[in-house]
Amino acid sequence: MAKETIDRIREAEKEAAQAVQNATREADALVVGAQKEAESLSQEIVKKAEESAKAAADAAEEEGRKAQDAAAQDADKEIEALTKQARSKMPEAIDSVLRAVME
Repeated sequence: MAKETIDRIREAEKEAAQAVQNATREADALVVGAQKEAESLSQEIVKKAEESAKAAADAAEEEGRKAQDAAAQDADKEIEALTKQARSKMPEAIDSVLRAVME
């Protein structure tokens, strides 16, 4: 009877040790899985942030290009207006020069 009790105790200890090993393996597997998931999530967040930053940079570049085009058009219009003004005053300038030469 004592031998049976000792055998049962030893068997229980073996089962307990096995249960601890199994729990440790499962815990390790859960930790590894969580680390992989965290890394994946981190990479996804970084990717989305990079995409968002690129979209913002592209939009800013396009806006800058549009502003530059608008400024160039405004400058062209001003040049055209000044050229017309200069041409309209050309006869007056010629007359003024001729009068100065004739005097």
